[in-house]
This record gives sequence, C-alpha cells and structure tokens, in this order.
Amino acid sequence: MQPRTLKFKVVLYLSIALSVAMLLFTGLVAWFLYTEILGKVSDHVTQLSEVITKSTRFAMLQNQPAYVARIIHDVANQEKIDRIRILSRDGKIIHSTYAAEIGQWVDRNAEACSHCHQSEQPLEQMPKGKRTWTFKGQDGRSLLGSMEVIRNEPSCYNAACHQHSKETSVLGVLDINYSLEEFDRKLRASTLGIAGVSLAFIVIASLSVGFFVHRLVYLPLRDLESGLLAMNRTVGYTASIGAQMILRGDIRKRGLLSPLTDIPTNTFFTELRQRGIRVQREEGDW
Repeated sequence: MQPRTLKFKVVLYLSIALSVAMLLFTGLVAWFLYTEILGKVSDHVTQLSEVITKSTRFAMLQNQPAYVARIIHDVANQEKIDRIRILSRDGKIIHSTYAAEIGQWVDRNAEACSHCHQSEQPLEQMPKGKRTWTFKGQDGRSLLGSMEVIRNEPSCYNAACHQHSKETSVLGVLDINYSLEEFDRKLRASTLGIAGVSLAFIVIASLSVGFFVHRLVYLPLRDLESGLLAMNRTVGYTASIGAQMILRGDIRKRGLLSPLTDIPTNTFFTELRQRGIRVQREEGDW
C-alpha cells in the first residue's frame, strides 16, 4: 500500500479518527466505572459507620470503654478495613485499632477533620455524599476515609455517667479507613479489557474499510483513470498476449490459427494471471 494512494490515506485517517474516538470512549467508561463502584463502596462504608455507632452506643452509655474497643477491633478484623478510631469533639483519639495513637491529638487541617472544620465554627451537619473521601496512605496505598458524627442525644446528656450538657450537639467522630487496593486492581483490569477490545475493533474496522475501499473505490477509479474496463482487459490483454507469444516464439505456426488448438494453453493462462485475470472452469449437469 503506497503512502500517497487514496486507499492508504482513507485507512490512515480512519484509524486516527477511530483511535481518538475509542480513547475518549475508554476514558469515559473507566470514569463511569470508577464513580459507580466507588459510590457503592462509599455507601457500604457509610452504612458500616452507622452500624458501629449504633453498636457502641449502649457501651458508651454504660461507660464501658473496654466494650467499645472490643467492638471496633472485631469489626476491623474484616479484610479490607485498614483502621477504625473514635475521636472526641476536641480531636483527641479515644479509641483506635492502632494502640500507639490512642491519646494523641488530630490536626484540624487533616483530611478527616477539614470537611467539618472549614471555619472556626465547625459544621454540625454534613451531607451524606461528603462523609467519604479518598487519599493515599503513608505506604502509598489507596484508602477511602469515612466520617460518622457521634451526636449528643437525650439518652446521652441525661445519663448519670456523662457530664455533657444539652447544648453540646456533637460528642465525637467515628473515623474509618477502608482499603481500595482490590477496587484499584479491578478497575485497572476492566480498563485494560476495554482498551484491548477497543484496539481490536480499530484494527478490524481499519482492515475492513481498507478492503472495501480497495474493492469498491480504488479499483473502479483506477479503471476510469487508465481507461481499462473489463471489456478492454478481456479483449486487449488477450490480443497483446498473443502478439508477445508470437514475438517470443511460443507460437511458431503461420497463417490463420485457432485459439483452441494452436495457442499454448498453460502459457496463455499464466500471462492472464499475471495481469490479474483468472479463469475458472465449472462443470455441472444440465
């Protein structure tokens, strides 16, 4: 295929157009899968946060921190959970599955706190869609963080063991870090699969268009340009071959000759094949 031919240009430009289109398509599908699956993971972690908050509520009312710690450790034994901790309203870590950080204070500018502490007066209500966020851990792993506010309900500020006043609306925050390693692995596999199918489609479509352009466009245009139509070939080629065979000495007889008996058949058909004409013989019953 010559670089300057119409067939080459059509296939080249079509391949470029298809590549750009499929690249955009793959990107859009990958983004849709990312947002769809991440949304489901976020909903799952948010529901898990609500379950933990409700499960530890009774132990907190009974002022039994050992039971609270036992609950969050049992839940954290799930494979994909990286860390669970409970922070006081002032940012002190009260419970954590990482024992070394218990008693430490969390920076208000940290990812888990910045959503509510965007100003001096922290937000008391956080939309459900903003309770989760993604970030990179210290070891480079992808994590999803979830925050569930522990509110001061009547059963809390009326309990004898607590000293929280009714005006205190928030008691603390439940913070969960959820591993996204499996999520990233599946997303990469899905994206590579879509990219592979797209590449195969581009190759098949380009080859198919190249074939049809050659058969339906290139050959007819070449005939019009050269003036060689089907009748020109069958008449002109055969006469030319006969003349060349006489000059080469393939035909030695003189006078009026019969094409059926005086022309070397194999040589004649070989010359026709070299010019793109093939003769087929079929026999059938009448």
